[in-house]
Amino acid sequence: MAVNAGGAWGKLDPQTLADGTIVGGYFLPLDAQQINAIGRPSEQASGFTGGGQVGYNLQFANNFVAGIEGDFDYLHLHASNSSGAVYLCCAPSSFNVSTSTTTDWLLTLRPRVGFLAMPNLLIYATGGLALSQARSSFLFTDDYFAGASASGQLSDIRAGWTVGGGAEYALTPNWSIKTEYLYADLGRRSTTGIVTSITSGAYPTSVFTHSIDPRVNIARVGINYKFDFLAPPAPVVAKY
Repeated sequence: MAVNAGGAWGKLDPQTLADGTIVGGYFLPLDAQQINAIGRPSEQASGFTGGGQVGYNLQFANNFVAGIEGDFDYLHLHASNSSGAVYLCCAPSSFNVSTSTTTDWLLTLRPRVGFLAMPNLLIYATGGLALSQARSSFLFTDDYFAGASASGQLSDIRAGWTVGGGAEYALTPNWSIKTEYLYADLGRRSTTGIVTSITSGAYPTSVFTHSIDPRVNIARVGINYKFDFLAPPAPVVAKY
């Protein structure tokens, strides 16, 4: 059983892409090229993370440890962006693309393997499943004639993967401290939005594709308490 705290940072990688290949659609190819260049902002996010974890470890052959860990952490990352340009085809008409993404928590389930570099120092590698909820909103607007817009929303629990490693130092047979790094890739998710013009109505063939691809780095420290149900009553050398 453990508690941990640290920092998180990474890229949320939102994309808002227009299709300019449809004959009779709202966008000319040149319009779509402009929008797609702006619709890929490099959104960086950073914040605090903290939570708890439980696991089971088995020490064997004296110097090796294998086990499994699960943790649930608060992970609040937020980034937003709003940018636009004047249409090259139709100045002075312009467009704007806005994105906003927030994550709230991270859950991982990971096997862990390591070796004792010193009697009380465990060096380990870990990797496995990562789950998180991400909420994103997307909005395109322009002022060509009376204007047009397209929007999209994403809010789901997404599954990805995580990998990392760390070091754990045993202070006593039951208490240890650790430092750990994890990289989590939560996978790209997408949704679509149809362009609607105030003067001409909807353009069913002119579709935006909105997506995000969160990738997060986590560095944290923790303190662990080990329940050793098989421990003898006499004091023993620290185990993991």
